Amino acid sequence: MDDELRIHTAKQGIGSIFLPSRCRVCNYLALGWAEKLALIRVASECPNCKTSGRKALISLSNYALVANWVGEYAISENSRDYASAVVMSCALVESCLQEIVEDYMDLHDDIKLRFEDNEKVTLKDVLGVSLTQSLESAPAHVKAFPNYWKEIRTKRNLFMHGMSSSFHINQPDAYAAMDLIPKAIEVFVWLNNHYCLRKVSNAAP
Repeated sequence: MDDELRIHTAKQGIGSIFLPSRCRVCNYLALGWAEKLALIRVASECPNCKTSGRKALISLSNYALVANWVGEYAISENSRDYASAVVMSCALVESCLQEIVEDYMDLHDDIKLRFEDNEKVTLKDVLGVSLTQSLESAPAHVKAFPNYWKEIRTKRNLFMHGMSSSFHINQPDAYAAMDLIPKAIEVFVWLNNHYCLRKVSNAAP
């Protein structure tokens, strides 16, 4: 996105714009605005399980708040905030992936039993494939996410391990971290809807 749109988006709040609605029954996450609005309406059916009468969850824990902070830091005039945007953007991605891990284990008792005492269990541990491999059948723009993620994560790691000062993370890096948020949410939605849906007895065949 260009700088004018990025500033507008940051002021509106990234989280409120991009975070999807979740079906309380089957755990489905909305794809796009039409499904998001459908899930919010009590009378509408979930696109996945066809259940109605249960208003969707609007946000995912504190993701909306963290996403908004990333936007605020990215457009800040204080150069030290740019490192905060990068660090918090990475933390949000890691939290999203960890939630996929936990939800997947909750659906598979054998996997949960195998890793229940492992606090460092990864996506690859539970799915048996890497993030890149898990996205092989995803749309091209979703499948490209690991490349963007690697670039921002490298910036974060160099800073956190003392190999780069905060002043080596500049506003273009903070902008890239902000742009990573909607991409990460798309990945989160795709992984959730392919690996973490609950079976519902009244789901359509």
